[in-house]
Amino acid sequence: MLTPLKGVLAVDKYKINKNVPMPKPSQLASMFPWDDMEVGDSFFVPVDDVSSNNSIRQTVYASNRRRKPKFFRVVFDDGGVDFGYRVFRVK
Repeated sequence: MLTPLKGVLAVDKYKINKNVPMPKPSQLASMFPWDDMEVGDSFFVPVDDVSSNNSIRQTVYASNRRRKPKFFRVVFDDGGVDFGYRVFRVK
């Protein structure tokens, strides 16, 4: 017996869709300005829930693997009115 994935609703059958275009990689990657950044630049990612921490950190980790030798770091930023995460290009 198969166990459903955590967070995935179990259904008897999944509907198979035909001819649904897959998003271009550039559409997926363009959410953040990775390629436009120089060393020392940063951008702010506002969040409404601190639990977004892992998602943002995983995104930065994946970006570091894809964009070598560029390297980015993420830190929690609670300064100012909004709170969220700041991503820095460090290399």
